Amino acid sequence: MSKIFILIKILVKLLVFFCRMLGHLKSFVRNRAQPEAYISESYLAEETLTFYSLYEEVESRLNRSRRVDDRRNESEHLQIIYPQIGRSVGSSSTFTLTPLEKIQAHRYLLLNCSKFQPYVE
Repeated sequence: MSKIFILIKILVKLLVFFCRMLGHLKSFVRNRAQPEAYISESYLAEETLTFYSLYEEVESRLNRSRRVDDRRNESEHLQIIYPQIGRSVGSSSTFTLTPLEKIQAHRYLLLNCSKFQPYVE
């Protein structure tokens, strides 16, 4: 009985994979009169470009950078206390601190940041 359930699970996973692949191939169709031709032509073009991009210096979906590039720049190693991780997306806003808030932030860093302990002592 348990072998049947395992077999059903495997068949369902294969069916889901097949349906996703078929949906991807159906997205290539532009002319509904001859869908097979468009599917085969577009699939062949996609595979050819992917293969070509692996061996040449061509930007493709396999080697292009992501939309939000979270890798650190070489210039960011100077920020010791709060290194910037990621990039901001969207609009930014700025604000100024009052003199009291500046003093409070300064004291907070001196008392709570371990990198400043040698200077405090």
